[in-house]
Amino acid sequence: MTTRTLAFGAPSILAHLSIAHAVRGLRRSWHKAARAAATRRNLARLDERMLADIGISAAQAEFEASRWH
Repeated sequence: MTTRTLAFGAPSILAHLSIAHAVRGLRRSWHKAARAAATRRNLARLDERMLADIGISAAQAEFEASRWH
């Protein structure tokens, strides 16, 4: 997609909307990553009994908690 500019060089409303859309997408991605990291931290805090209640082994929990993404 090409960006159109007005005669005096200011970006058109379409360019502004594209930037706003990209920023919203980045913000959503950051929130999703932060939520996943918090979930992994919480998973790492569970004891054997709690893990068994949700059907996850200690090895699986350790693997998930150590993931970056």
